[in-house]
Amino acid sequence: MLCLMYNQNFDVSSFLSQKDPLMTNGSVMLDDDIAASVAKGIITPLDEKLLANRTDDEAINESMALSIQCASSVSNMARRLQVRGNEVQELRTQVLILQRRNRRSSAGE
Repeated sequence: MLCLMYNQNFDVSSFLSQKDPLMTNGSVMLDDDIAASVAKGIITPLDEKLLANRTDDEAINESMALSIQCASSVSNMARRLQVRGNEVQELRTQVLILQRRNRRSSAGE
């Protein structure tokens, strides 16, 4: 469970990513780059400190908010990939059309 609040008064967090150690004073919730660099399910030390003062109801609400945000992010990524896939398909179609025109003009010469 991750938090939605950000407080710069906490120390810099440090944990290992797949490539290099990641140093941050941010929150996985608030920074997409940090979230992308951290394996899913890991809570940063900043998030742990923020969650320590939460009531159960607040933690549940924040968990639900995170779930909604994650679903929204996945949906947005799916839309972007679909648009990119459509662009690639359109470019392939254009290449095929140009290849056919090129063959016709080569055959007509």
